Amino acid sequence: MPRFGIGAKLLVFSVVIFVGYAFLAGLASHKIHQTISAERVEMVRRLDETAVSMVKSAYARVQSGELTEDAAKTLVKDQLRKLRYGNGEYYYVHDYDGVNVVHGAKPEREGQNFYKFVDPNGRQIIKEQIEAARSGTGAVIALSPLARAGSNDPVTKLSYAIAFDPLRWAISTSVFVDDIEARFAEVAWQFFSIAVAVGLFMIGCAYWLSRQIT
Repeated sequence: MPRFGIGAKLLVFSVVIFVGYAFLAGLASHKIHQTISAERVEMVRRLDETAVSMVKSAYARVQSGELTEDAAKTLVKDQLRKLRYGNGEYYYVHDYDGVNVVHGAKPEREGQNFYKFVDPNGRQIIKEQIEAARSGTGAVIALSPLARAGSNDPVTKLSYAIAFDPLRWAISTSVFVDDIEARFAEVAWQFFSIAVAVGLFMIGCAYWLSRQIT
């Protein structure tokens, strides 16, 4: 059975420590990514609830007899088309059959059925959003059919949809989330750089110690 010298043992010990540190760095990066993503989902959910509250308010006026249902729908559609937040983000609504009811950015889409619409990855994202709204999960992450301004490349967006059963509406809004991946890549690279620096330092120390001992 081969016997290892003190230098080899120190080197192996250094490599084991480096691998452990690299694992912890990767785990920390992953947890940071999860935290940022969860915060973004919560932010979008709260923004979507703003639109839902407007729909509920209009429907309450129907129940009180102040407005007809058609008048209430017209009122809230006009409100949602104009509603903006952030960098011009907007709201849109589909009924449970996939027909677009309101679209803050592309009003020409209203009245068209998008239930079978697929994104560049082949996912039926409107169908997924409607199902998420009706199940109460809300969040859907997929490639957006609308790219960022000045670009033709599809970008990942986080959509959040909330169902309003009295009108059979799925009320949604979406935000770009490519910045999350950019932030995650930056943090992961920082952790990796530190792990490499620590590993090289330990290997250097192991070599120096082995020379001193021998």
